Amino acid sequence: MPRKTKAQAEQTRKDLIQAALELYDQLGPEKTSVKAVASHAQVTHGAFYWHFANRSALVTALYDDKTFALDDVFFEHLQFAQQNGLLALKEYTRAWVAYVLGDEERFLVWRLFYCPGAPLANEPVLAQRLHDDQALWLERLTKLIKKAKKQKRLNPAYAKSPSKLAYVVLAMVNGILAQQVAVNGQAQWAQQPEGTWQSQLDIFYQGIAKQ
Repeated sequence: MPRKTKAQAEQTRKDLIQAALELYDQLGPEKTSVKAVASHAQVTHGAFYWHFANRSALVTALYDDKTFALDDVFFEHLQFAQQNGLLALKEYTRAWVAYVLGDEERFLVWRLFYCPGAPLANEPVLAQRLHDDQALWLERLTKLIKKAKKQKRLNPAYAKSPSKLAYVVLAMVNGILAQQVAVNGQAQWAQQPEGTWQSQLDIFYQGIAKQ
């Protein structure tokens, strides 16, 4: 049998990562064996170990391959924050939710790594990196909140501690996303028009805005 080309080998690696994503979602990581991942990707058990030393290496590759691309979204809204920090914060979180819910694969990645009780959230190999992700999100939310505070756009009751309000905002985002998760204990995804959750954002931001 001829050796695979570099492109073919890379495709096999991608197929294994995709197979892991699908099986972890369908069965749960704890019930998904390396052998099952290889079978789902239609490659041999040996091919799996050619690409990944063990399950932890696969989980790390899955995280690296599917990392959320939220940087551009943030910096776009950071520029707008110079004019209106509160509206920039609202639009940033709206774009964040739309980004996750707008694509089935991104939704599955969020469910596996980031949602409350996420099955891969406590993987030792990723614990620090996931913690760093959340810390970065909170730092960015806090930056926008501080802009809004400086512009006196926040209800004084919420302006006292931007860092604490950032936790509340992140919990709100997670809450909206979590509403997609629980149907008979399994993740259900269906692309929804923004109007189905936009009203929740409107109510939240009306509550923290200066009247």
